[in-house]
This record gives sequence, structure tokens and C-alpha cells, in this order.
Amino acid sequence: MLVVQLKVKITRQQAAREQKLRRKNLTKYIPNAAAAVFKVLQSMAQAPAVGDKRRRLEAEEDILSPVTRGETVEATLAQRLTEYVERIDTDMVSLMYCWRLQLTNQ
Repeated sequence: MLVVQLKVKITRQQAAREQKLRRKNLTKYIPNAAAAVFKVLQSMAQAPAVGDKRRRLEAEEDILSPVTRGETVEATLAQRLTEYVERIDTDMVSLMYCWRLQLTNQ
């Protein structure tokens, strides 16, 4: 029984350490990624819609007009990316913890 408890404790510690490292690595690049995506959106908003596919996509989903109107800014993209990373990271940790727990019980 003590061995199982120790395995669970070690597994939790490893999962927490990996989560912290993963989150650090992901959040480190968020400002650069947000800046790059925003520049692409700005250049797309300034250029006329050329081609059937782009015109059809712009008609279906209005992604570029918030950029043109100034509603979507680089800080908004960075904030949304941070929220997404935190949500996905939490879900991933839960899955990895369950998976490791199953491996240690085998």
C-alpha cells in the first residue's frame, strides 16, 4: 500500500513539474505569435480580396473587419492565446495524469 501511495505522489510531482515547464515554454512565445498573426491579419485587411475562395470565406466569416475597425488588437490576440494555452494545458495535464496513473497500476 505504501508503495502505491509513493508512486502516486511521484507521478503527481512529475506531472506538476512537466505542466510548469510546458506552460513556461508555451507562454514564452505568445507575444511573438500574437504579433505575427496580427501583422498577417493587418496585411490581409489592407489587401483587396482576390480569388473566389477568399471572397467566399470573407462572406461566411467576418474575420478581417474587426482588425480594420481597430476592435481586434495585438493585445487581444495575446490574451486569447494565453487563455487557450492555460485551458489546453490544464486538460492535457489531466489526461497525462490519468494515463500515468493507469501505467503505474499495471
